[in-house]
Amino acid sequence: MNNIFSNNYAFKYDVNLDNNIHSYIGAKKDESESIKFNNLDYYRNGSMFLVKGDTWTNTNNPYIFGEYFDTLNIKKILEKSHFVSKTMFENGTTAFNFVISSNTLNSILYGMNTDYDEVPNEVILYTDVTRNVNKITFNLDSLCRNNKICNYGLKINLEYDMFGEVEGIVNPMDN
Repeated sequence: MNNIFSNNYAFKYDVNLDNNIHSYIGAKKDESESIKFNNLDYYRNGSMFLVKGDTWTNTNNPYIFGEYFDTLNIKKILEKSHFVSKTMFENGTTAFNFVISSNTLNSILYGMNTDYDEVPNEVILYTDVTRNVNKITFNLDSLCRNNKICNYGLKINLEYDMFGEVEGIVNPMDN
């Protein structure tokens, strides 16, 4: 996980909400991100987002469920998750399966105190042959139905690559 926590990587985030997929592709270096979403280019620095049209302009956060992309939140979620199993594949990939309740996620991410009796949500960490986490999957069907933010399900896949290789991401307004 240290490579992810270093905030220097390329990424692909897929959010599947009720079978509608929202894909974000980009790179992150510290607080800056270069993002492609819905055929538009975005720049992010902290909470500031810019979108490229004829010129770069301020815009709203294009991420849905972006709280699950944040490395500090990922760390908090993993600290509160319970290990279930480990699956090793012939290609050297390993999947570590965890569960976490919607009540815990609501507390960590939304400051809500809930008391759902439920099937827990799943968090799966995938490592490559060098034991670096390169994919995280959140299966959040229970959370999204309990919180009434979906009809069917919510699955978030975070894929990481090029750890430590992203050069500086320049604010396009500085050009």
